[in-house]
Amino acid sequence: MQNEDDSIPKPVAVAGSVPTTASERADEIFLEGPRSRFAEFFTLLRVMRDFLRGFRTLHFVGPCVTVFGSARIHCD
Repeated sequence: MQNEDDSIPKPVAVAGSVPTTASERADEIFLEGPRSRFAEFFTLLRVMRDFLRGFRTLHFVGPCVTVFGSARIHCD
């Protein structure tokens, strides 16, 4: 007699992680290899749009300070 749990298929583990965000998917597409010039052109336009949006946002921030640090340095 079979156990009730034996009839239910078990989930299969997939190697690697599944991209959950658009930026993760964009990285995956970029690393897949050469694409058509048309696709590369639209990738270029998307990157340029992102830069423009970022610089426009920073334009209205005003004077500010950016601090870079490292979490690997232990405090004394």
